[in-house]
This record gives sequence, structure tokens and C-alpha cells, in this order.
Amino acid sequence: SLGMRSRAITFARHFEVCGPTSASRFGRKTRLTMSFFAENFWGEKNNGFDVVYHNMKHGQISVKEMVDYLRESASVQELYSKSWNKLAKQAANSSQQGTFSPVWQIIRLMNEKMAGVYTELVHRLQEVVKELQKYGEEQRNKHKAVKEEVQPTADVVQSFQSTTAAIVKAKENYNTRCLEYERLKREGASPKEVEKAEAKFTKAKEDYTQLVDKYENTRVDFSKKMTDTSNQFQEIEEIHLSYMFDIIAKYAQCFHHAHFTIMQIEEEFKRHSEDLGIQKLIQNFAESKGTGTEKPAAVEFEECDLSSLPPAIAMDTVENNGKETPVMEKAVDKLTKKKESFLKSKKKKDKKKKKKDQIDNVSTGS
Repeated sequence: SLGMRSRAITFARHFEVCGPTSASRFGRKTRLTMSFFAENFWGEKNNGFDVVYHNMKHGQISVKEMVDYLRESASVQELYSKSWNKLAKQAANSSQQGTFSPVWQIIRLMNEKMAGVYTELVHRLQEVVKELQKYGEEQRNKHKAVKEEVQPTADVVQSFQSTTAAIVKAKENYNTRCLEYERLKREGASPKEVEKAEAKFTKAKEDYTQLVDKYENTRVDFSKKMTDTSNQFQEIEEIHLSYMFDIIAKYAQCFHHAHFTIMQIEEEFKRHSEDLGIQKLIQNFAESKGTGTEKPAAVEFEECDLSSLPPAIAMDTVENNGKETPVMEKAVDKLTKKKESFLKSKKKKDKKKKKKDQIDNVSTGS
């Protein structure tokens, strides 16, 4: 439809003018101003690393799903191409008789060109699929390399999580031992009980202090590595999204090119139809199928030519004012009388017809 065609053209032109800057698929590129990943994936349980890492891996799923979609889109366009070819054959097999027959030729030509448009569209979409598949292979290799690069971050995350859990328990144990030691002192417990409680308190305090120091060192290392890795993941995601939008732009451009060609075919079909026209179709039919241009001439009564007959030999006497009349003269006289009778009868009929026509004209006029 014109609406869909207009949206496809607008979409393609948008990416031609405003689309993401081209860059090598996994090369360095200008980062966004905001470090969104580095500022939004911390939290109490420190699970941000897992979230951004699996988000990177999900990019492979996006590529696979996009490949499947483009293939299905190409299959749909291939069906269009086959349908247009079927219509072209139907037009070619239509009747070649009658004034309308030349129109089937331009319809067939239009259908064949439309089939060609969709065949080319299928080819263009398949090229985009190949390009995306190649990117998918490179993406998987890049992700394997990234996994090794961020392994130190994964290790420090695990260490920090275990240290955080350990320091919570150490703090609880220290508080318990501290309260127990102070309670026994204030209640005046035996020196042996107080000494035993003090030893447990001292041990708990040392463990807690050591974990606090370890936590701080781990925290500093975790914060630095997590910040750097988050920025790295964001950059990978920016490049991935940039490339995916390039694919979308090429997808739209395929349809833009197809619709532009379709508009040209439509204009050509319209022009050919107008060039034929009603007058030209009738003229072509008359000139190609005509049976002649001479109209039949008027026919008049002609006397019988008796010159080819031999002279009369026998004579027959016929009363004719007391004279003898040859047989030949008798026959001519008979024919002459028949002619006069025929002419009188015809004249009488013409007169009656003329009178009838006058009466009909008077009736029609009133």
C-alpha cells in the first residue's frame, strides 16, 4: 500500500541521514557520555556482573532471532515473486482475440517485471542474512575473548561476595562473644569462666578485624574492576546495537529500493495503457482483422442480352392487326409487357411505402 511504502522510504532515509555512525564491528568507538552500566549494577547482593555478562551473551540470541526473521521475510517475498509469475502466465494464456487482446501483453509484461522486483528483493534480503550470520560468528569469538578478559572481575566478584557473607557472620560472632564476656565480668563469674570467655572474645575480635581489612582491600579491587568491566560491557553493547541498527537500516533499504522500482513499473504500465487507448485498440483491430474497404455497389435492372441466341428459323402466324409476327418478335413483345407490369407494380409499392413513411413521420412529430 502507499502508506506502507511511504513509511519504508521514510525509515530508510532516516537511517541514511541519522543512522548510527559506521564502525568496525568490534573496534573501538566513541563512548556514550553516560556510563549507565558502571552506575546501575551494584546493589546489596553484588549481582550486577552476572546481569551485564548475560546481557552480552543475549546479544547472540538477538542475532539468531534476527537471522530467522530475515529468512522468513525473504520466504514471504519469494511467494510474492511466484504469485506474480503465475499471474504473468495467466495473462499470457488469455484470449488473443478481440479488441482487448493487446492489453494482455502489457499486463503480462508488468507482471513479469513485478516478479523480477520481488526476486531481486529476496536476493537482497539473503545478502543481509549472510552479512548478519558473519557478524554472529565474529560476535561469538569476541564473547569468548571477553570472557577470558573479565575473568579477574568474575573472580573478585565471587571473592567479595564470600567476604561480605563472612564479615556478617564474624560481626555477629564478635558481638555475641563481646556481650558474653562483659556479662560474665559484671555478674562476678569465676576467673576461669571469665578467662575462657575473654579468649573467645579476643579470637572473635581478631577474626572480625582481619575480615574488615580483607573486605576493604577486596572492596577497592572489586569497585575498580567492576567499574572497568561495566564500561567494557556497555561499549560492547553499544557496538552491538549500532550494528543491529545498521542491519535494520539495510532491511528497510531493501524495501525502499523494491518500492521505488514498483512505482516505476506502475508508471510504465499506466503510460503503456494510455498509449494504447480505446481509439488505437479499435483502429488496430480494424486494420489487422478487416475484410476490405470497398462497399457493395447499387444494382439496377438490366435487359436480358439475347445477342448470343441464333436467329429464329420457324415462323408462327399470330394475329397482330392482320400481320404475321415472327416467333422472336412475339417473345420480345411478351418480355416487354412483363417489364412494364413489373415497373408499374414497383412504382405502386414505392408510392404506398412513401405514403406510410409520411404518416409515421407525422405521428412521430406529434
